[in-house]
Amino acid sequence: ETTDKAGKAAVTKAATAKANATKVAAALTTATKDATTKRTVATTAKKAYETAIAQKQKPAETKLATAKKATTDAATAKANADKALTTVKTATATVQKAFDAADKAAKDAEANAKKIAGDPKKKKEEKDAAAKAAADKRKVADTAKAKLTQEQAKEKTAQTAATTATIKLTQAQAAQKTAANALTTANAEVLKVKTTSDNAEKAAKTSETVAAKAKTDDTKAKADVVTADKAAVDTKKVADAAKVELDKAKTAEVTADKAGLKPHKEMKGHSQSIL
Repeated sequence: ETTDKAGKAAVTKAATAKANATKVAAALTTATKDATTKRTVATTAKKAYETAIAQKQKPAETKLATAKKATTDAATAKANADKALTTVKTATATVQKAFDAADKAAKDAEANAKKIAGDPKKKKEEKDAAAKAAADKRKVADTAKAKLTQEQAKEKTAQTAATTATIKLTQAQAAQKTAANALTTANAEVLKVKTTSDNAEKAAKTSETVAAKAKTDDTKAKADVVTADKAAVDTKKVADAAKVELDKAKTAEVTADKAGLKPHKEMKGHSQSIL
C-alpha cells in the first residue's frame, strides 16, 4: 500500500512537472518574441538616431561653421574696406586743400593780370609778366584739379567697396543666425530621437533579461520533467517488484492452505501450530 502511494505520488509529481514545463515553455516563447520585437524596435530607433545625426545635425554643424567663417571673412573685408576708405578720404582732403589753395592763387593772379592789363599806365612787359604768372598758376590749379578728380574717383570706388562690404557682412551675419537656428532645431530633433533610442534600448535589454531568465526557467523545468519521469519509473519498478514479492507470498500462502498448513500464531509467548 505504501509503495502504491509512493508510485501515485511520483506519477502526480511527474504530471505536475510536465504541466509546469509546458507553462514555462509558453512563457519562454512569449518572452523570446517580446525580446525579439523590442530589439528590432531598438535597432530601428538607433538607426534613426544615427541617420538624424548624419543627415541633420552634422550638415547643420557644417553649415554653421561655414557661415561663421563667412562672417569672419566679411568682417575682415569690411574692416579693410573701411580702412581703405579712411585712407582715400584723407588723401582726397589733402588734394582738395591743395587744389583750393592753387585755385585761389590762380584766381588772384588772374584778377591781378586783368587789373594790370586794364591799366594804361602799365608797361607791356609788366602786363605780359602778370598774364604769364596768371597762366602758370592756372596750370598748377588745373593739375591740382585733375589730381583731385582722380582722388575723388578713388574715394567713390572705396565708398562703393565699403558699402558692399557692409552689406555682405550684414548678409553673412543673417546667414549665420539662420544656420545657428537650424542647428538648434537639428539638435532638438536629434535629442528627441536619441531619447526614443535610449528608451527602446532600455526596454529591449529589460525584455532580453526576462527572456534569459525564462530560458533558464525552461531549462530547469525540462530537467525537472526528466527527473520526475525517472523518479516515477524508478518508483514503479520498486512497486512492481514489491507486487511480485507480494504475489509470491500470496501464492505460498495458498499452497500452504492446500497442504493443510497454516502460519504459526503467537499465543502466550509460545509459537504453536494451529491444527
